[in-house]
Amino acid sequence: MNLIVSRHPGAIEFVTTCGYEGTVVEHFNPEMVEEGMVVIGVLPLHLAAEVLNRGGRFIQIIMPNVPAEMRGQELTPEEMLQYGATLMEVTNLQMEEVI
Repeated sequence: MNLIVSRHPGAIEFVTTCGYEGTVVEHFNPEMVEEGMVVIGVLPLHLAAEVLNRGGRFIQIIMPNVPAEMRGQELTPEEMLQYGATLMEVTNLQMEEVI
């Protein structure tokens, strides 16, 4: 089973046009992750690490070229591609508390 974590219709459509389907959730809880599950979306580092620690795979939506005036706006999949959207799998993420 796949989880698509997003509240943005354009991002959900982008993920599905990239060949991934799954249950869409707006709010992610690490307890949702089962061994072998693929989680796709934009998560803070500590939650991405939790996906991996629980035996899941994490695929991050990356958009490196979004202009400042477009941040916080709803984007279509076409606009996302225009701004360099891609999916990148995070395969290793180690975090250690320093304080």
